[in-house]
Amino acid sequence: MGMRIRGKMLNQVVMWAINQQRTDHLLKAMKDIGVPFRLMEGTGDDGKGSIKTWSQLNAKQLERVFAKLDLKAVLRDTWNERGRAVTSLPVAELKIELRKRGLPETGYKRDLVKRLTEFLQSDKIPLPGDEDEDEDVPILLVDNVVQLWKDFEVLAVAMKAKPGDSGHLSASSFKEKALCWGRSFRQVTFDEHVTPYIHTMCYHLPQFLDKYRYLNDLSCESVEQKNHTQNRRFHHGSQRSGRGSMWTQQVMEYENRDLFGILHDLDRKKAIMGPNAAQRRAALQEAQDEGEEQEEDGEEGEEQEEDGEEGDDDRYREDDGLWDDGDES
Repeated sequence: MGMRIRGKMLNQVVMWAINQQRTDHLLKAMKDIGVPFRLMEGTGDDGKGSIKTWSQLNAKQLERVFAKLDLKAVLRDTWNERGRAVTSLPVAELKIELRKRGLPETGYKRDLVKRLTEFLQSDKIPLPGDEDEDEDVPILLVDNVVQLWKDFEVLAVAMKAKPGDSGHLSASSFKEKALCWGRSFRQVTFDEHVTPYIHTMCYHLPQFLDKYRYLNDLSCESVEQKNHTQNRRFHHGSQRSGRGSMWTQQVMEYENRDLFGILHDLDRKKAIMGPNAAQRRAALQEAQDEGEEQEEDGEEGEEQEEDGEEGDDDRYREDDGLWDDGDES
């Protein structure tokens, strides 16, 4: 769950960097902290047009990003001139604005936005107080995003901490901090950015914590890692669900072979291919043979030392008259 929420928040930063035309700063900041990251051009779901895509990081890389990424070097504060964008308003504020103008308050957020936009004949709403006044309103403040990331790390540590650890939180304390963080998330970003994972963390993880006291055993990270591995194998394969292909079965069979090798202590080595493969294979085999010879020499030396110690012991016992070779004198 922590990985999914971190991924969502990183995607927000990437989108803001694209909108602010600061992708070069983002790529440099990622390189500075040693996280592989790149932006790519892709096509839309309809196969037309061009959209930006980017690398999806694993759990360890996301933890490193949240610990070391300098957001202030990537993003800038953004201000909206002459009012607030209607789409940036939470549902509660949209209903208040609609009520002021005598408009219906029912429906999904997209319906409320459309209704208010059509009434105003603009995608921006005047600032409260004086509708004729022109003032700048903050859309994105980087300091708020930095604080949002820091507050989430407190919850992320608590989700893995065992009872008695420094980062462990009681169910009531976790719920209080999670709800506070959820409200901050909606204020700093947008309502539509709230995901089911965020809802679960705020409202259901405290219930699990109250019942089990330790949440890491309920983590989905192992399942997510398995899904990541199988996806990677599929996309790196040469047969991607072609006609008559049973790629799902092939991926599972691949996994079964891996498990069989682990259970039976089988070391499967990748074949050496490419230029000068024969020479490289011969050099590797020679090095392995030398290593085996050294191990055998070492074992022989140990055996000789043990035999010498036994001989000394036998002589000692004979001198003391303690050695019994089976004959009575």
